[in-house]
Amino acid sequence: MITIRTLLIYAIICFSSSALYGSIDEEFVWVIVKNANTEKPVEGVTVTIDKVFIGETGPLGKLRIPLGETDDILAFYHTSYAARTFQRGQLIQMNYQVSLRESVLNIQEVVIKANRVEQDNRKSAQEIRTIDAKRMSSQFQGNTADALALDPNVFIQKSQSGGGSPMIRGMSTSRILLLVDGIRMNNAIFRSGNVHNVISLDGTTISNMEITLGPGSVLHGSDAMGGVMHINTYDAHYGDSTEILQSLVFDLSTHSSQLTRRPNFRLNYGGSNWAGMTSMTYSQFRDLRMGS
Repeated sequence: MITIRTLLIYAIICFSSSALYGSIDEEFVWVIVKNANTEKPVEGVTVTIDKVFIGETGPLGKLRIPLGETDDILAFYHTSYAARTFQRGQLIQMNYQVSLRESVLNIQEVVIKANRVEQDNRKSAQEIRTIDAKRMSSQFQGNTADALALDPNVFIQKSQSGGGSPMIRGMSTSRILLLVDGIRMNNAIFRSGNVHNVISLDGTTISNMEITLGPGSVLHGSDAMGGVMHINTYDAHYGDSTEILQSLVFDLSTHSSQLTRRPNFRLNYGGSNWAGMTSMTYSQFRDLRMGS
């Protein structure tokens, strides 16, 4: 049987424990680090107080730091963000909420797939030409074949606006290898004449195209006697548990000389462990006329 004395002892223990935890919490404060542009929490930010390591922020961008003097110097470091330094008095006025801006790094162009290894373009033994999405969007192209024609070393044979067969150094189809994200598109039906399979790729989903001039049969086989066209598509971006929709793009392109219209709808969605991208394009081409 529980007596009044036992209940009083339990009450005293509980009160002492809550008072102890309360005193511990009063000696610390939570600091929150966010992205200055997106307002999303930044994970992995290193925090120091007077050059003494305190810890790193977690997935929610939070870190519990000890209280101190108002003239303490707190520094925040991250490999992808510009470092910032504050006095504790400034952080108190900011309610211990810190915003970091992403640092912009200019890196050299990197070839990823054409030689099957990641390397600098200048260190490649073969001549590799690159066409990026910015160049393709600034100079509207009716289809993927027209985008390849932006490189003067590629000749496009076409008898209609909705067609296009690339030729490199006088070779085409079964002597030119087509790769999409590292996957071979050439198959047994690629004959020696002109094949317009390249136009089946949606140009609005292409991030860049790498063109290897000359024989690449040592790496890819006899299909690459004339060269290699490697097309890289956009990557789907991960999100978080609160925002599934990452980006929504609608684009309408027109070409008055060819009477061409091409609306495009691109949706990027994802969570913390999964991501996907959906793109829908409708292309309308008129007749390609020659002479008068």
